[in-house]
Amino acid sequence: MRGYSRGGRLKAEYVNPFVAATGQTLREVLGIAVRRGEPDALAELATHEQVNIAIGITGDVQGMLIVGMSVLTADRIASQITQQQIVTFDQVAAQTVAELSNRIADHAIIGLEDHGYTCDATPPTVIRGKNVKMDTMGVATLKLPFDLGEHGEVTIALSLGERLEGLLSAA
Repeated sequence: MRGYSRGGRLKAEYVNPFVAATGQTLREVLGIAVRRGEPDALAELATHEQVNIAIGITGDVQGMLIVGMSVLTADRIASQITQQQIVTFDQVAAQTVAELSNRIADHAIIGLEDHGYTCDATPPTVIRGKNVKMDTMGVATLKLPFDLGEHGEVTIALSLGERLEGLLSAA
């Protein structure tokens, strides 16, 4: 069985590609200034916003990325990307913010590959609601906000560790 390393702090070489990818993708797709806030270490990985997109990271580095935002922010982002007025979080809005989050993960994986890690991302899953907890088996978790001005705020939560081989050996 494979697992991933536990405890401690997240390595900068894991986090930095996600931070850079989030800022770059939001700037490029929305055409707006994006201001990164201060990181916050978390005791556990959970959804912190009304709309959350969870993407698993697999390979040499394993874990979870959650991109979170309010319903209002999701509607504003989806409206700008689709060029349609969206005022109720619907399937179009969900698909749009899921695809945006997928682009963030894809760009981050390219950054991880630049550090010599081979990784892939699972398809995005949209989770509605706060405080949905995920067991990361003790892997360090970090939350980081991005201010989008009048669009609102997007946060990323990361729980990442190196893959470990052979956690359970045959008896």
